[in-house]
Amino acid sequence: MNFQVSEGEKYQKVLTIEVSLEDMEPALAATCKKLAQQVRIPGFRKGKIPRPVLENYVGKDAILVEASEDIMNDAYGKALQESGVLPCTKPEVDIVTMKAGEPLCFTATVTVYPEVKLGQYKELPVTRVIIDVDDQAVDEALEELRDRYSSMKAALEDDVVGEGDIVTIDYKGTKDGVAFEGGTATNYQLEIGSHSFIPGFEEAIVGMKAHETKVIPLTFPADYHAAELAGAAVEFEVTVQQINKKVRLELTDPEFIEQASETANTLEELRAEVKERLLEQSKEQATNQARSTVLLKVIETSEMDVPPVMVEQQLDMLVGDIKNNMAQEGIKIEDYISQTGGSMEELRDTYRERALMNVKREMIVTEIMKKEDIRLSEEELKAEFDKLGKAYGLDGEQIQMMLYQNGALEDFINSMHMQKAADLIYDTAIVTDEYVSQEEYAKRTTEAAAIASRIQEAQKQTDAEASDSQESAAADTVEEESKDAE
Repeated sequence: MNFQVSEGEKYQKVLTIEVSLEDMEPALAATCKKLAQQVRIPGFRKGKIPRPVLENYVGKDAILVEASEDIMNDAYGKALQESGVLPCTKPEVDIVTMKAGEPLCFTATVTVYPEVKLGQYKELPVTRVIIDVDDQAVDEALEELRDRYSSMKAALEDDVVGEGDIVTIDYKGTKDGVAFEGGTATNYQLEIGSHSFIPGFEEAIVGMKAHETKVIPLTFPADYHAAELAGAAVEFEVTVQQINKKVRLELTDPEFIEQASETANTLEELRAEVKERLLEQSKEQATNQARSTVLLKVIETSEMDVPPVMVEQQLDMLVGDIKNNMAQEGIKIEDYISQTGGSMEELRDTYRERALMNVKREMIVTEIMKKEDIRLSEEELKAEFDKLGKAYGLDGEQIQMMLYQNGALEDFINSMHMQKAADLIYDTAIVTDEYVSQEEYAKRTTEAAAIASRIQEAQKQTDAEASDSQESAAADTVEEESKDAE
C-alpha cells in the first residue's frame, strides 16, 4: 500500500491511497468465501464453489465492488496510523480507479484537528464559592425528611381535600362538548400540590369532599405541547373517589429520628448530621463550578481555530439530546418548534455558543493529554470498569467485554484519559474557599448570567456589523469593477 498526504481546503487533508493487489487479496478471499455461501450454481454445493468458478459466474469486478469497503477501511486506517493525521470527521471517499486485476486507488478527504497553542494550565488561581448552610436550610431539609417518611391514612367523612393530600379521582375533559384524547381517566391518584396537571386543575379540587363531583373550566397554556389543545378552553368533570391524608411525625418523635438517621439519637444530633450533609453537597457543587471556571481560564488564554464542521457535529449531538428528552415526554420537536414560532436553524443557533465551548473544551483537554502523555494504568482502568459495573450490578470484566463487543472500548478508555487530563488542571490549581449565603450566591449567579447575556448580544452585534461591512465592501468592489469595465 502506498499513500500521499496533501493539503485540501482549509482545515482539510487529502489522503491519496493506492492498495496493491497483494494487500487487497485477504478481503477478496473473504468476500469470495462469503458469496460462496450465498450463491447457487448448478452442480456445486453451497460453500463448496471453487473461486475461479465463482469469479466467472459472478464477475471479478462485482466481487471487487463487494469487497471494496473492507479494502478501503483497512487501508484508510493504516494510512492514518502511519501518517499521523488526526481526523475529527468521517472521511469523504472518492474512488479514483477500481478495476479487477489492478490496484485500487481512492482519496479520503478529512477535516483534521487544528493546532492548539496552550495557555497556562497549571497553578491557576480559582475560588470555590460555597453556599453556607444556615438554620433555614436545615429546617427545610428536615421538613423534606418528614415528607419522605410520612404515611397516609383515609380521610374522615367530613374531611375536604387539602394541600399534600393524595386523592383518587375520575375525570373527563371536553373541548366544545367533545372529549379529547388523553383527557379521561378513572381511579387516578393525584398528589395535590405536585403540579402534575395544567394550572388551576389541582387548585380547583382543594375543598372538595369524597364522592363530590365538580365541573372545572380551564384554559390550556398557549405553549402546551399538543397543538390542538394549546390555548384551548376546556371543561373537566371531576369526581373525588377517595381522600388520603398525609401523616407526618413530629421532629422530636424518636420514631422519625430513627427513620431519618442511622446514627442520630436526638433532634440536635440529627440537625448536625443534616447540616454536615448539606455542607458536603454545597462543597461538591462548588468544586464542580470551580473545575468549570479554571478550565474556562485555560480556554480563554489558549489559541485555536475551530473548524465549523466540529461545531456542527456538536450541535447535532445537542439537538439530538433535546429531541430524545422531548420524546420521553411525548413531545415531538417539530411540534415544539412550530408552536413557539421558531425554526430548527434558530434552535441550533440558540445552542451554537454552547457547542463551540464544548468543542474548545475537548480540544484543550486532548492537547493537555498529549502534552503530558497521560495514560491510565491497568489498575486505574480496572477500577473504572469496576465502578461502572457496580452501577449495573455487573463485575468489571463483564463491563469491559460488553464495551469491546459494542465497539465502544476505545472511546471509553479515551474518555477516561481526557478526564484525567481535566483532573490535572484542577488538581494543580491554587484553590481558595469563600463561604456566602444562599441569597448572595443567587445574586451573583443572576448578575453573571446577565453579564454573559450582554456579552453574547454584543458579540452578535459585532458579527452583524462585520458582515454588513463585508457586504458593503464587496458591493463597492463590484461597482468599481463595473466602472472599469465601462
